Amino acid sequence: MKAMVLYGEDGKEAAARVQKLLKKHAADVQEMLLDSQGTLWGEEARLDDADCLALVFSPALIGSPWVFFFLGFSLGRDIPILGYGPGAVPPAFADRLVLLREDAEFADYLEREAPGWLSEAQKQKARKTLWDMGIPVTDKSYENCIKERNLQGVILFLEAGFSPDAQDAKGVPAVCQAARSGDRDIVNTLLKAGADVNAGSGDRGGSALIDSAMGKFLDIGADLLAAGADVNAKSKDGQSALIFSVGLNDRSFTEMLLKAGANPDEPDALGVSARRYASLFNKSEITELFNQYASSRSG
Repeated sequence: MKAMVLYGEDGKEAAARVQKLLKKHAADVQEMLLDSQGTLWGEEARLDDADCLALVFSPALIGSPWVFFFLGFSLGRDIPILGYGPGAVPPAFADRLVLLREDAEFADYLEREAPGWLSEAQKQKARKTLWDMGIPVTDKSYENCIKERNLQGVILFLEAGFSPDAQDAKGVPAVCQAARSGDRDIVNTLLKAGADVNAGSGDRGGSALIDSAMGKFLDIGADLLAAGADVNAKSKDGQSALIFSVGLNDRSFTEMLLKAGANPDEPDALGVSARRYASLFNKSEITELFNQYASSRSG
């Protein structure tokens, strides 16, 4: 977050105290001096990327028409503007300004409010970056970034405030979309952002673990299990990740699921279990895995 301290020639000492208080909360604190000729000096006199303004009131600043410019700028940019100073402040400023007259009052206010400003500043920065990349800041664009395996775009959408549990038009959660596309980095990015690892999809009814089994994405499946995925979750047809891995003759995925506690004897909607499917289709290697891991659990 960038904070800009604005002060008149007779407010330098107070401005230094305000800067010190702001530096506890803002990564970048700059200053602008308004001289008696109405000229702004300091840090290239740039306001365009400021996330917060602080006006240090003194006779020189209160009497300046620049104050109205600062107020209008903060309103147009929708950024906070604070007024600091023990002296009287014209009533016209009161509606827009947060007036803080002492150092302790200023510090207490920053403790309460600055975290929210920082969060909002990060969101706005991420949104601007997306626009600069030619990506509209919309739910559909977020969905496209996930499905097109655009990790940078997904990270920016999350920073812009989009939910890690967002769903597409079919009700498929973001983590399921990422699992289906086979993008391990995006899956983990969503999980770290708080995505529900067991969220069910609106189309198939299954979880991201089932989607990873269907795609034979072993690494993604391992990450999901490590994040607390329900190893026995079922699709709308009552089929678990284990049943899908058996159907795909995926020995590695099957073994991983069994080690994680998957039940080989839980039937699907047709009443057939993973163990039974392996037997029906003569999948001898899979059957051996069932015998090995089922026996170790029962013993």
